[in-house]
Amino acid sequence: MTELYKISSLGYGYDWGKTKVPVLKGVTLSVPQNSFVCLVGPSGSGKTTLLNLLGLLDQPHAGKIEFLGRDVSALGENDLQSMRLADLGFVFQAFYLIPTLSALENTTYFLGPLGLSKKEALARGEETLAKLGLFEHRHKRPGELSGGQRQRVAIARALAKRPKVILADEPTANLDRATSETIIGVFKDLQKKEGVSFIFSTHDTHLVSYAETLFTLRDGLLEKGAST
Repeated sequence: MTELYKISSLGYGYDWGKTKVPVLKGVTLSVPQNSFVCLVGPSGSGKTTLLNLLGLLDQPHAGKIEFLGRDVSALGENDLQSMRLADLGFVFQAFYLIPTLSALENTTYFLGPLGLSKKEALARGEETLAKLGLFEHRHKRPGELSGGQRQRVAIARALAKRPKVILADEPTANLDRATSETIIGVFKDLQKKEGVSFIFSTHDTHLVSYAETLFTLRDGLLEKGAST
């Protein structure tokens, strides 16, 4: 089976004036398909940067990323966009919901470009929101929802695509324990039934307790990888 990700000697830094500040310093790891992975480490350790690279949003300054057996650096922007649309789901800390659209419209936003009919998209969107306890709020806009509800809509938008992998930055940060348990159950169910992989950046020890694989980043270095 093709690995989901194979990462070799990954390096990335930000320009600060005439100086490049290193964020990732030679990270090497592999992630098989159908994985449930947590990235942990202190703030500023490079977790979000690594997620952005895995999500094909940025290109590394050194090293190599293979996604589903393809060298990402060899792909043009059209191929990268196609992979981001079809194979990758994102849950950002800032949510990035479209304020003029309802929860249902935000959830189904990418389903038309994926080839679903309007009827199919609405059915999948409603089903996904129902699983996350948001069905009765499906016609509300983000401004009418709480922070935790907006976070669940962002999760629903990623889940509805049924991609190969969902990358999530602190997906349970604004959720109470009971809601978090429900969301994690939905994640695990999708992993089991659809083969969707999940890679989380998190400080939530409850979410970490469900991880099958744990990677620790500290100061841009991968300290250890441990299977649970």
